[in-house]
Amino acid sequence: MIEILTHVSGIDFDEALEGAVIVDVARRSVRVIGPKPLLRNKRAAGRHKDLEDAEWLAEVLLAGVERDDLDDP
Repeated sequence: MIEILTHVSGIDFDEALEGAVIVDVARRSVRVIGPKPLLRNKRAAGRHKDLEDAEWLAEVLLAGVERDDLDDP
């Protein structure tokens, strides 16, 4: 399933674009939200599931990044 959102909490379009990563989907390059903007989004959404996702992102995907850097816009 691919979900296309036009607005997400905690970040604006420029932040999402700047932090985007390019992935291959069905032999096409697709730009998706990167881990830092996604983490800010999950924290801003504040739902229990999003906060669990944010904790997982912080601990697993961003293990090499200083925690203070995760809060920088």
